[in-house]
Amino acid sequence: MSALPHGVSGVHALPADHHDGPWDSVLVDPAVKERLLATAVLVLRHGRRLAGSALAPHGLVVLAGPPGTGKSTLAQGLAQAAARTLAPHGATTLVEVDPHAFPSELLGESQRQVSRLFGETLPELAARRPHTVVLVDPRGRCGRLRLPQAP
Repeated sequence: MSALPHGVSGVHALPADHHDGPWDSVLVDPAVKERLLATAVLVLRHGRRLAGSALAPHGLVVLAGPPGTGKSTLAQGLAQAAARTLAPHGATTLVEVDPHAFPSELLGESQRQVSRLFGETLPELAARRPHTVVLVDPRGRCGRLRLPQAP
């Protein structure tokens, strides 16, 4: 794909050696990292099969904190770590979304663009590889990681 779809700031095939580093560079309690990774792998690998259970994982990880604390780096590292764990089951796509790409002076146009992104663009990108991670990150100022359900 030469030009990125509207609202998508990056698409990466993982695991990739040049994406190593972020997971280890952010200083976070190892138990938190272990829980994040376990949740990501569970949702990416088994999410759809668990959807009907009472404790179905929702696949959303929200990282909150002041600017510059490493949320985006941790989210990118989590995507790479999950991709490495899931590599025997196929590659992972990391899609980075910039929510600031959607302002519009036309009433309702932003909503249509966001709807198109989540209803068409992201599913099309997700269909290319067995696992997809979507990072909604307004230019590195926060990290929200969406883990779509596995097929």
